[in-house]
Amino acid sequence: MALSANEAKFRRGHRIYWANRELMDSCEAIIANLTPFRGISADPGTVFEVGYMIGQGKPAFGFTLESRYYRERAGATDLDELGHTIEDFEMSDNLMIEGGIYSSGGQLFVAEQPGEHRYFSAELFRRCVRAIKK
Repeated sequence: MALSANEAKFRRGHRIYWANRELMDSCEAIIANLTPFRGISADPGTVFEVGYMIGQGKPAFGFTLESRYYRERAGATDLDELGHTIEDFEMSDNLMIEGGIYSSGGQLFVAEQPGEHRYFSAELFRRCVRAIKK
């Protein structure tokens, strides 16, 4: 997809969104990097893509280089600064993300050691590919 420097940013963003949707529609499954990015949880765009694929009846597989549970990353307390309960289900991320992955027939792989990059592990990616082929 060619992008024009003269195109309005809002319009360009929508074109990228639709191009990504077309790519997802052409796939049989998704492998998502759910390593926390710009916060304590997975990137919201990636989470949307996982949900979109699951909504299409396609399996979702994912990996994360963050081995701590979501609750620990959220402060390891019962309540946040607003007094809201922090979920404690011993899951790698929000229960809707991990629950959706497993209910789709997919799997989430959690790093046992650092990857070759802060946000990526070729070994975890390969584990997702092998799981899809099963």
